Amino acid sequence: MFRLKSGIKTAALITAFILSTGAIVSCGGQENNNSLPDSSSDTASDKKFVNSEKINEVLPGIVCWGDSLTSGPGGNAMSYPTALQNYIDDSISVMCPEAKELGISIPVVNMGVGGEDTNTILGRNGAVPFITSSAFTIPAEEKSVAIKFVSENGNQVAPLIQGNAGMEFVTIVGVKGVISRSGNGYVFTRSEAGDPVQISKGTEIITAGSEPYREYIAVIFIGQNGGFTGYDELVEQQKAIINHQTKNKDKYIIIGLHTTTPSCREDLEGLMLEEYGDKYINLREYMSTDAMKNADLTPTQSDISAMECGNVPPSLLSTDMLHFNSDGYEIIGKLVYDRMEQLGYFDVLKDLLTESD
Repeated sequence: MFRLKSGIKTAALITAFILSTGAIVSCGGQENNNSLPDSSSDTASDKKFVNSEKINEVLPGIVCWGDSLTSGPGGNAMSYPTALQNYIDDSISVMCPEAKELGISIPVVNMGVGGEDTNTILGRNGAVPFITSSAFTIPAEEKSVAIKFVSENGNQVAPLIQGNAGMEFVTIVGVKGVISRSGNGYVFTRSEAGDPVQISKGTEIITAGSEPYREYIAVIFIGQNGGFTGYDELVEQQKAIINHQTKNKDKYIIIGLHTTTPSCREDLEGLMLEEYGDKYINLREYMSTDAMKNADLTPTQSDISAMECGNVPPSLLSTDMLHFNSDGYEIIGKLVYDRMEQLGYFDVLKDLLTESD
């Protein structure tokens, strides 16, 4: 497994200072009285002061929406969000060795669930919410009741097949509970007893994942399992997630699909580039050209043959040849990290690091 190279820019190294309290704290572990040390002092160059409230307001975290390519099977506990988190943590520790003790961190949240198409992912996200497809009554007691639901756009959805990220709980007309699979369908179980509630067809289901991350920078890696009738619809779905954000709408990353050949992906990749520019990562192209070299990995003959055809080298894939292995996921994490730094997503944080307030 490769690790972070020394060429990372200073801007990237200082992107992630966020404290759990609102105090201005130095990396030396001491609270500052709203002023920076004199520049001529012996310790001035050794400390970075951070106003955590301001930094948290600018960038509270990064959220990664997707399917199994985000959740990370095949990676032996490594996923690209995990790799991204590691690179951020490494960068913080370089600038502030006491970061862990001070609680300095920027969370990277993995909202990937395997087997899900785009409509299901958008439902968990809340951009195009789930709605009930038939009326039912929530009983007064904590008793399971059958529930049927679809996407707000009328498409079929199938959450909770390989995970429950963003579906840990739901709220229906103010009643909090859990949706779980039961045979070929679903049931809803309220969390606390109360009055019975009549639920009409078309009632919105508010998921656990629909609100907490709307101020985060979104990384969107969807589409491998379908859910769209054309590439234009896929773009609409990606933009729905972007527009669901309440902050940082101009800061996002779109990761492109890595499967099949360049000729089969030409229209999609062209559209993604046109719509998103540098915010789009052409994963197939990168994996088939620079990934092995940049990761200091030696390609096998099979890798070379695959790359010559514009495909992902097998050495970066798991045994199913669809998902990535630990090296592949780490490459994606670094690619996302570097692209965010290149786009200047962290630049504003540099100024806040030494702001005296």
